Amino acid sequence: MKNLLNSMLENTMEGTLKHEVVEIIMDQVEGLENEEILSTVEEIVTHGCQSGIVSALITYSDTEKFFDNHSNEIFELVEDMKQEGLIDMNNFELSKNNLAWFAFEVIAQEIYREMKYAAEF
Repeated sequence: MKNLLNSMLENTMEGTLKHEVVEIIMDQVEGLENEEILSTVEEIVTHGCQSGIVSALITYSDTEKFFDNHSNEIFELVEDMKQEGLIDMNNFELSKNNLAWFAFEVIAQEIYREMKYAAEF
């Protein structure tokens, strides 16, 4: 799993949303074995940022900075998901904090799917 995360990091442009999510996940799982890494990412995906599991995105200053760094990509992600009918904007609070958590969780789900697929082979 470490190799896969390293590969994801190398294959994403620095400064992008996915690159930062991978970096945060790598920090979160440092020192863990492969099974523990997959389990930790599964916990992140299952419980979300609101649970406090993502230590890099607990405080408002952390989430606001994350949002400010990636606002264009985050709004593109929201728009894409809105167009696909995956989110209802009537039930979606547009705050920097919620948008940061939302974007992190969506990208973390993508990463988890890639990890789960790799673990099967």
